[in-house]
Amino acid sequence: MKNYKEKEKKLDNVLKKLNSMSDKVIKMNNDINSLNLEKNQLLGEKEELERNFQLLSKHHQELKLELEKINEDVKITVIDVKGKNIRLGIEAPRETKIYREEVFLRIKEENQTAATSHQFDPTKVSQLMKDKIKK
Repeated sequence: MKNYKEKEKKLDNVLKKLNSMSDKVIKMNNDINSLNLEKNQLLGEKEELERNFQLLSKHHQELKLELEKINEDVKITVIDVKGKNIRLGIEAPRETKIYREEVFLRIKEENQTAATSHQFDPTKVSQLMKDKIKK
């Protein structure tokens, strides 16, 4: 009977250890699952960054080709890139006019309007000056 009690006690101890180990295994599996989720998220972010880099690289090449077409005297440098915003530095001779696109388009529009408006009549100017002198 004593032998039976000892074996039962040993068996209980083994079961307790197994339960404890089982809890640890479950926790480890949960940790592994969490790490796999993080790994998959990081892989997704890496793929997105690689796509963005390829796109940026393509845009850089296109920009470089466009800039080469502009003028040999103008140097444009990418100073900063934040998301979709790019800061450019421009070195050009003083006589070279540099405008943002919206300003350039407005100037172009005003020039077209001025070109199609009333024609310059030198006789009217001459008459105005004569009238001013008489007064």
